[in-house]
Amino acid sequence: EPILITDLGLIQPIPKNQFFQSYFNNNFVNEADRPYKCFYCHRAYKKSCHLKQHIRSHTGEKPFKCSQCGRGFVSAGVLKAHIRTHTGLKSFKCLICNGAFTTGGSLRRHMGIHNDLRPYMCPYCQKKK
Repeated sequence: EPILITDLGLIQPIPKNQFFQSYFNNNFVNEADRPYKCFYCHRAYKKSCHLKQHIRSHTGEKPFKCSQCGRGFVSAGVLKAHIRTHTGLKSFKCLICNGAFTTGGSLRRHMGIHNDLRPYMCPYCQKKK
């Protein structure tokens, strides 16, 4: 049964019909539902703010600057995640091996070792899949 790993690191089983409906909605959306198109690569988005952020990947614009190291980022959310690398705050915990991570994305990548999606060793518990 598919699982969802939340931003807080919680594992929630997802009924298969709900999983596939969500996958379909996120990957095979009617073009009319994504009216904001990138004029560089023609990728389409539901919201203009998502398109604006995407366009920065083409232009190299990084208007959100870290006050500690000066590094720039394409969005406030990415900057916020980066700031955690300076503070050392690791609020995303693995419920299987108690590993701690600074971002939800890092935790999701890590969870691959526990569900056979990625055969990497966990740097915290040394488990390898």
